[in-house]
Amino acid sequence: MSYYLMLGSYAFHILGLLFWLGGLIALSRVLRVFTAVREEGAPDESSVLTHREDLYEAVRMIWFGFVLAGVVLVLVTGLINLSVIGVGYYMREGWFHMKLTAVMLLFGVTAFAGLQMTKLARGEALERKKLALIHGATSALTLCVLLITYFGRGLS
Repeated sequence: MSYYLMLGSYAFHILGLLFWLGGLIALSRVLRVFTAVREEGAPDESSVLTHREDLYEAVRMIWFGFVLAGVVLVLVTGLINLSVIGVGYYMREGWFHMKLTAVMLLFGVTAFAGLQMTKLARGEALERKKLALIHGATSALTLCVLLITYFGRGLS
């Protein structure tokens, strides 16, 4: 039973990663489009307002439907994996500590993205450099997590 629980948990853990990290990458890109709309403006303010509302709704859907849902799924399945295999196994593995460090940095990037969402909700202007930081850091840390997990498990 625990074998099938572990396999299912791994599958949903990867799905959660796709939602969380893919959502962060998509979010940073859509927010960048949102800043372009705010900066450029348009002669017809009513069409810009409708367009902004549509973009804001898309951003909210990405944030709640993908990023936060993915975070919850990753946390729950990660804890299941730890409990099924045992914390002691993972804590003896050097690659796991590197992976946890990268994941903690991803939580920081997610919190930073949440701050950008708060600014957006208040109607404040977003900085394109900060959105680029979210995009680049998420991409780089995702690559790190995947490489550490793949090669770390293979070497142990």
